[in-house]
Amino acid sequence: SGDDRFLCYNALEQIEKACNLTLADMNKVVLTNPSADDIITSANMYPFGDAYRLVVVSDWVPKTGAEQEKKKIEAYLLNPMQTTVLVLFNLSDDTFVRKIAGTTYVDCSKLDAGAVNRYICKTLVASKIEYDEAGVNLLALYCLYDMQRISNEINKLISYLSDGKRLTAEVVKEMVVEDKEYQVYSLAEMISKNQSQSAIDLVETLSQRGSQGLLAALYNNYRRLLYLAVTKGYDAEIAAELGIKEYAVKMLKNQLGVFSPRKVKQIVDELAKFDADIKQGKIKEQVAVRLATIDILKIRNA
Repeated sequence: SGDDRFLCYNALEQIEKACNLTLADMNKVVLTNPSADDIITSANMYPFGDAYRLVVVSDWVPKTGAEQEKKKIEAYLLNPMQTTVLVLFNLSDDTFVRKIAGTTYVDCSKLDAGAVNRYICKTLVASKIEYDEAGVNLLALYCLYDMQRISNEINKLISYLSDGKRLTAEVVKEMVVEDKEYQVYSLAEMISKNQSQSAIDLVETLSQRGSQGLLAALYNNYRRLLYLAVTKGYDAEIAAELGIKEYAVKMLKNQLGVFSPRKVKQIVDELAKFDADIKQGKIKEQVAVRLATIDILKIRNA
């Protein structure tokens, strides 16, 4: 389990490949909402024509008798069927399955920047696509290091670059739409640098693409910035406390130099008012985002 679904499904795929199933229809079973008894019954069956049987239990969270269900699986795992590979595949809530003794946890949390960049480079090399470091870095940033998004964008870029073109930052800017959170980082950085016209132009561009959720993302950015302004600690510690990646902390720190904690608090309060007005139908979101950007620039220069 983990917060990167691409990695979760990739891990499951690697496990299935390792089982080397030639008769997957017979020897791969996916159980949804089973009881512990259902799981054990399936796991205790012998494979047919293959060395292993793969039993995948999808998003298993018992509605009742969780402790009893847990004990049954733990008892099975003390003496499991040697020809069965049992996978507890929880994409959403893994709290229950992680408490089961005798299991091996596969961490599919989002990869760090270095690992993501290596994946991009390796994939491009496999397709004989040349690249430069700036292009790889920008692709990862535009996708906010989400592997599913990166995989989709790489497939699109490989088709575009197949006639000998090179992956550069310019190509990424032309072909890849930035993740909304990255767009907000870009907007906030322009504001911090007092690039008022660039910030307003970006807001107009984003509004034309559809501004739904943009003000909430902007509010989250400054709420995190406020936390950063009043908290001391290493980037990794702050990232863990905020539930974001270290690169996001670094991007926030780029904004922090020109804002006092008092000013950041003022911005957060202002954005909260705009958010309330949107929810009450007093103002449209794209208008609120424009006005909020102007107000933040005023606070920055006050």
